[in-house]
Amino acid sequence: MCENMSGSAQPGFLSSRAINAQKPMLPYWPAFLEAQSDLWSPSNPGGYIALAVAENKLTTELVQQGLQAHSSFPAHMLHYQDMRGIPELRQAVANLLQETFMEGVAVHPQ
Repeated sequence: MCENMSGSAQPGFLSSRAINAQKPMLPYWPAFLEAQSDLWSPSNPGGYIALAVAENKLTTELVQQGLQAHSSFPAHMLHYQDMRGIPELRQAVANLLQETFMEGVAVHPQ
């Protein structure tokens, strides 16, 4: 233990911000991994439904039916995509750059 300038005992030399920074970022991570290893399905009604994930594959069919009633919407767009962006968008941006700002330079969407 060390003492700060006011004389009160503190464990170590770290500020409260530094101590908080050392805590796990996602305290629910072990429970999330457990849930991922035993997901709910019609054949596994005792499984977990992970509510800490924004991507819900359990309702894909239901959501797609609702969207299809109003427009054509591809099912793969309901889930996380490549972090670099969907291939169609990357290609469109590459084409735009080639035709405008980088005329004469090959721009690859990768």
